[in-house]
Amino acid sequence: MALGIAAMALGSVMAPVAAIVFLVSWLVTRHSLALSAGVAAATTGIIYVLFAVWLNLPVT
Repeated sequence: MALGIAAMALGSVMAPVAAIVFLVSWLVTRHSLALSAGVAAATTGIIYVLFAVWLNLPVT
C-alpha cells in the first residue's frame, strides 16, 4: 500500500488508486480476484468521471 501511495507522488494517480482499491477489496473484504478486479475497475472509473469529466481536473 505504501508503494501505491509513493507512486502517486511521481505523477500517476489512477493506477495506484486502482491497485489500492483492488488490494483492499481482495485482502480486507475477502472478495474473489474477479470481483475485486470489478470493484477496482468500477471505483476507478467513477473516480475518473468525477474528477476528470465533471470537475475538469487533470488526473492521469
